[in-house]
Amino acid sequence: MDETSPLLPSGYDVAWSVAIVVGPLILVTIVVLAVVLSVRKAAVAKTTDLAPDRSASVRLAEAQDLYRRGLITADEHGEMRQRILGEV
Repeated sequence: MDETSPLLPSGYDVAWSVAIVVGPLILVTIVVLAVVLSVRKAAVAKTTDLAPDRSASVRLAEAQDLYRRGLITADEHGEMRQRILGEV
């Protein structure tokens, strides 16, 4: 006996099966990405504390190191440089 309903379009079972598998994977990916990005931002914020007790050259070197390691973007690096140089 065929258990498919004549009221449902063909492929309906496959579509729901895919949605049930892919949906949670997308949700988990979004959550993991959000956590990774927030941890990265917190680490960068902690490392880029622009305390006045360090010289501008030391802070510029730290900013360059963060950029070189890929922890900050080129825009963030430029903003940090401007902030450091603005305090001199």
